Amino acid sequence: MFDTSFLICIPTAKKPQGTPPEFFKPLKMVEVVEGSAAKLECWIHAKPEPVIEWLKDDEPIEPNKRIKTYFDSEVCRLTISDTVTDDEGEYKCSATNEFGSASCMAELLVNEAIFMPEFKEKMKHAEVVEGDTARFNVRLVANPQPKVEWSKGGKTISSGGRLRVEQSDDLHSLFIDNASMDDFGTYKCVASNEAGRIHCSARLDVKEKEISPEFSEYCDSPIELTEGDEIKISVTIDGNPRPDVEWYKDDRPLRRTNRVSLSTRGTKYSATIHTAVPEDSGVYKCVAKSTAGKTTRNFQVNIESKLPFLSKRLV
Repeated sequence: MFDTSFLICIPTAKKPQGTPPEFFKPLKMVEVVEGSAAKLECWIHAKPEPVIEWLKDDEPIEPNKRIKTYFDSEVCRLTISDTVTDDEGEYKCSATNEFGSASCMAELLVNEAIFMPEFKEKMKHAEVVEGDTARFNVRLVANPQPKVEWSKGGKTISSGGRLRVEQSDDLHSLFIDNASMDDFGTYKCVASNEAGRIHCSARLDVKEKEISPEFSEYCDSPIELTEGDEIKISVTIDGNPRPDVEWYKDDRPLRRTNRVSLSTRGTKYSATIHTAVPEDSGVYKCVAKSTAGKTTRNFQVNIESKLPFLSKRLV
């Protein structure tokens, strides 16, 4: 018979006690406005306590001054202060212990903040010469994009004809082609969206276009007259500003006397010499000048003497 007194009992190893991670309150989608804080939170059961890892778009998240993580055996939390649009994405919370692993995911949406329009650059006063193009500019930031209206004297300006309204990114412009004196005045720009409304204004000054003096009408030369006749040289001179006109005879200034009169009527200028004598023969010159330029025209005047011997002597 077998002797059992020498049997040795070997204890059986106990199976480890625990549970794999299980999320009983998973992450939920979070939507915030840019600049505000965001909180992603989930609850978990696990024994022993799991290792928690957070990922964004499958990339591990490293906590920093803006991004903090928290875990207290049940609550897993990730907070982001002062959110930016780049924070938007898919977030995952992963929990792992020796019995297994689990994860849950949710989306964080970061909407751009709504704010009223603000001028980065306001309209500036402008000055143009008649016929040139005037331009007003403003630079704006706003969300959503603002409605921009231009006006003058309370009347809304529509883009068309000489008036053009254009936009390029944050730059809004009003063009006034072929500006005229009627375009002088104060212009206003109004920008508005659901958050608010702002406006600014500026003046447009239009200067008359300078035109160099020009003879548009004048008498023919040479002027042939007989002693005792009246010498009258008339010219019409256009230009802006109105030119100063001087008369000369043989390069010497022609002065008013009891026989010589110089007159102006509108744009018509005249030099008149009463009871001409042979000595009045010569080269008469009309000089017109202004800030826009200068022009000259010569007139040959020949006075024939009534006495043949004097006429021959003059020749």
